[in-house]
Amino acid sequence: ELVSLLNEPLKSKEVIQAIPHLATFGNVSAESLDTLFNISIRNHLTDSSVMTALSLLFHKISPKPAGCNRLIQAILHHSQFSTAASPNSTSREPLVDILYCLFKMHPQNTCQPSHITPLIRVYRGSLSVPDLSLLEIFRLFEQQRKYSVASLMASWGPDPGVVSTDILNAIIGLNSNLLFATCVEFPQWRTTQKSCTAEAHRSKSSLYDPFFILLLLHSYLSTQGGGRTLTPLDWVGFFRTNIASLVISSLSARQGDIRGLGWTAFGGLCNAVAQAEFYEKAQTFYIFKMLSRLHKATPANELPTENPRLSTYTTLFFAHAIRAVYTPASSLYPLVSRFLLQRPEFDLNDPPMLYSMLYSSLSSDFGKRGGNWKRERVWMLRFLADGMVSSQDWKVLQRRHTWDLLATTYHTHSNDGAIKQGVLKVLLRMTQNQRVVTSLVCHSHLLSWASFTISGMSRIEDENTVTSWCQALENIVVFVDHERVTKRMGNLWHAQLLLCVNKLLNYITGNATTFPMDQSLEGLCTLTRIIQRFSSLPDTPVERETLFKALGA
Repeated sequence: ELVSLLNEPLKSKEVIQAIPHLATFGNVSAESLDTLFNISIRNHLTDSSVMTALSLLFHKISPKPAGCNRLIQAILHHSQFSTAASPNSTSREPLVDILYCLFKMHPQNTCQPSHITPLIRVYRGSLSVPDLSLLEIFRLFEQQRKYSVASLMASWGPDPGVVSTDILNAIIGLNSNLLFATCVEFPQWRTTQKSCTAEAHRSKSSLYDPFFILLLLHSYLSTQGGGRTLTPLDWVGFFRTNIASLVISSLSARQGDIRGLGWTAFGGLCNAVAQAEFYEKAQTFYIFKMLSRLHKATPANELPTENPRLSTYTTLFFAHAIRAVYTPASSLYPLVSRFLLQRPEFDLNDPPMLYSMLYSSLSSDFGKRGGNWKRERVWMLRFLADGMVSSQDWKVLQRRHTWDLLATTYHTHSNDGAIKQGVLKVLLRMTQNQRVVTSLVCHSHLLSWASFTISGMSRIEDENTVTSWCQALENIVVFVDHERVTKRMGNLWHAQLLLCVNKLLNYITGNATTFPMDQSLEGLCTLTRIIQRFSSLPDTPVERETLFKALGA
């Protein structure tokens, strides 16, 4: 009955929902299932609801090897396969999941070169769940056939419908902005082992997969470009993709295997640049040499490792430096060049250009509201937020008492929304790390400063500022070490944080007519979650009174 209904142009929602439950019926013949699969693939390949139902079914059954091969070929040779597997298609994820299940069932039979080539055309090299599943299929092929897919990847193109003639053209065709966004938001969960789809769901699927990009660069460097000599324009096009910046960012990856891959690619890139001839070679090689000397610069209290982890501020700065060399019109180029030329060695434990850009005082435009001094400060705040990833980065900031500087900057620019929002973004990143937020609450009196700052908010405050404050308070409740903070401050920090919540509630309700409705609801939901968490904590009479006051608001 399901088969006949699916064969009709109109199908009901109940029919589709019944497909995953077929595996629970013992009286369903293999011939009926094959017919169901063939009709679904032939008539509904672009239908996400049918593909999702089939995907759930394939997780419960195991067709025979010959059946798996027939289904794979039916999908790959379908006239609408490219459309169904395109990045914007809603059926892409369940369709790739079906292929992944089929390849895993009988890899000795399914892992054929003729099955891999069509998949390469729809692979985009991103962190999306379908692309990670496709990469696992490529890995499975190599394990079974003992044959690298590097030769097949020579025709891979980063954009749909684009076929590259070699790996260099594939690299040059990468989206430079997207590649640098991957540097800034480097996925720390990524390893060289099996992909973690749970983490992939929480990450930005539009970003490139650094593991794949590093493998692509390794393939190019190992073959020496296929014997092709790069012209000066080829080198400029190569570096303008920001692939070198991604290699540098991988040196601060949390996973040691990714760092090892990054250090190897960085060494190969240094050798290739040393043997090349192009106009920007001297500047590029100077930056590479300064960075390479940090490989052995491990702290005295730590054992030297083959793949040392550099701080994110270090790698992010050098990523910006390489990018600036190939975009000399950028306002960052002279600042970074001057900073690097003024010192023979780079200090690992010092946030680069902190004072010169956070307290920029260009006499030519200091009085102008939109002058370069403001642009430099906003860039530094964004840099500090992007680099605050781990406790190692917090050590770098602690050396210069960076948070105290930012707190002062916030109050000295009380009428500048861009700078205030920049400081709050740094605070949001800091409060997402348990060690950092605990240190701020215990030693930097963060909650007292927050209470004072929230009290001074004007009636025309930017709605993003209020939302950021709500998120920062929720981060404190979620990530702070409750036991350690309570041991040091007692229950005082509970009352201080609830006081901040009460002030934000009063601000949102008191400005309901001027505050956007969606922002108000988001802020109220966040504050409600904070109160709910506190209601489950052991409280004192003082805290209970403060809690009731907040709930009454």
